[in-house]
Amino acid sequence: MLLPVLALLFAASCNQKPEENKTAAAPVEEKVLLDTFADLQILKYDLPGWDKLSLRQKSLIYYLSEATLAGRDIIYDQHCAYNLTVRKTLEAIFNTYKGERTSADWKQFETYAKRVWFSNGIHHHYSETKILPGCAEAYFAGLVKASDAAALPGGNAETLFGRDHPCDVRPQCVAQAHQQRQKHGRGANLRRQLL
Repeated sequence: MLLPVLALLFAASCNQKPEENKTAAAPVEEKVLLDTFADLQILKYDLPGWDKLSLRQKSLIYYLSEATLAGRDIIYDQHCAYNLTVRKTLEAIFNTYKGERTSADWKQFETYAKRVWFSNGIHHHYSETKILPGCAEAYFAGLVKASDAAALPGGNAETLFGRDHPCDVRPQCVAQAHQQRQKHGRGANLRRQLL
């Protein structure tokens, strides 16, 4: 007896037309793929309701974003002593290099730079192995030398190459021996500065 009643209700509900929504919401863009490189994708999300925030709330968001930018240098420096130098060198190349930017070597350099920026340093963001440029060292050195020396950290193009080049040291950020962080793990630069 219950089954025929449920079947009748189901059939009746299928014949009803849904009410049209008279207040149609503005279409919201859920996500947009901004960039893809290496094993990463950078997405942009809309922030609906930004216009409805008060001036005080917008100011708080602004100051929080400024604090994250200031904290970024701290994170870079704590992860490895070379990170700030490498980041500033990559930024100087991107901002001042006037040469050709369509070659395969440039694309490999660009991927390297984006990976360093995404990972907050020269070590992969979760495997903590060294991120190495796909371009040849001579090409990278040429980019540095063709960039504005005043924009480079220390104004010296030679500091990144030679015996102290970051590719030659710290091949892995964390030593995994016995599942413990070793002396040269993340934060070691801060410990060296404090001691």
